[in-house]
Amino acid sequence: MADVDIRGGITPLAIIAALLFAACGSGTSSAAPSVSSTAAPSVSTEARASAATAAPGSASPLPTAALTPAPALIDADLSAALAYATADVSSVEFTDWARLFGTRPDPSAESAALVELSKTHAIPASGLPSYAATIRQQWSFGVGDLAWEADFANSGAPLTVLQFRDTFDIASLGPLMEGRAYTKGAAVDGVQPYAHALDPTKPFISQGPQLMTNLGLDIARHRLIVAASPDALTAAVQARAAGPAEASPGARALALAAALGSPYAAILSVEPGACSTFGGGLGLTPPSASATSGVSALGVTAGTALGFSEAAAGGAAVTVALLYTDPAKAAADLAPRSAYAAGAVTQDGQPYASTVLALANGRTAGAVLVFDGTPAGPVSRVLTAFERRDLPFAACP
Repeated sequence: MADVDIRGGITPLAIIAALLFAACGSGTSSAAPSVSSTAAPSVSTEARASAATAAPGSASPLPTAALTPAPALIDADLSAALAYATADVSSVEFTDWARLFGTRPDPSAESAALVELSKTHAIPASGLPSYAATIRQQWSFGVGDLAWEADFANSGAPLTVLQFRDTFDIASLGPLMEGRAYTKGAAVDGVQPYAHALDPTKPFISQGPQLMTNLGLDIARHRLIVAASPDALTAAVQARAAGPAEASPGARALALAAALGSPYAAILSVEPGACSTFGGGLGLTPPSASATSGVSALGVTAGTALGFSEAAAGGAAVTVALLYTDPAKAAADLAPRSAYAAGAVTQDGQPYASTVLALANGRTAGAVLVFDGTPAGPVSRVLTAFERRDLPFAACP
């Protein structure tokens, strides 16, 4: 199976450095897919370990917090993924692989299936498929064996949580790690840590099969946690066990998720307050005056999110959610944000609504401002716009 680089502009090596080779770097991932709109619902969440979580594919209660309207319901799998948000998390990328694939694809067809998926759908969490061939060869699993994946970016210790399908023998990973000289640590809340040191003086690819160096095996929940360090692994496990503190990144993520419905993919930024418009980067031109016209009228967000789902006609549907520090600020930003999105142009001077994303049906849900979106082109461009804080995701006053 050939390696698949689903994200334009981000190389597999960059994602590996961020998510698989742990302590050696940081970064994010993205992408896009193609399957029928009748894919199977996502499988498993906390049900194996806790009766308090809703059954697979259903919705679970949202914890009450000052930033969140209550009562509210969010997708159970997305809720289970967001539970690992630690205090320093800045963004979360989620992909429901079971919903995209439906039944598990034959491993030999996984590469071709990923290429097809990337043409028509969004796949924000793509740390694993970006290095799919090596993972399949050395660890005997791939994206077809997953129910969902969540990638977390933070201040230097990226983290990935892999939820496996019930059909995968996750217990087999323990003996595999022990046979590869992993050090077995003390269990934390039912999660068994395994660590394997890398030699920073040697190329990563030459150091045998242990491409993932700090792992947490949660057999009861059917999950594998890939961490940048033992401390990052412990922090994520403890965050899941404790639940989100009020106004924490986890609480902000849940407040945003409540507006997304039940997406097959989502990307959430939970950094509050920082002025961020047109994030820039290599090869990007400075925004024109017309592109930034109207930014000064916008409110400052406490978090933003995109949710991707199938439209009724088989196309792509996008939900845009913007979180504010209180409901009054969300209500005040509805009119200027709506006007801004309707008349905005991209950095290269093109009408945003007809070239990237058209927004409609703006409304508030407590402290969250919600829009329905229709992509005007590839959904991968919508992901890029979100990451660059291009319109209408500007967070600057």
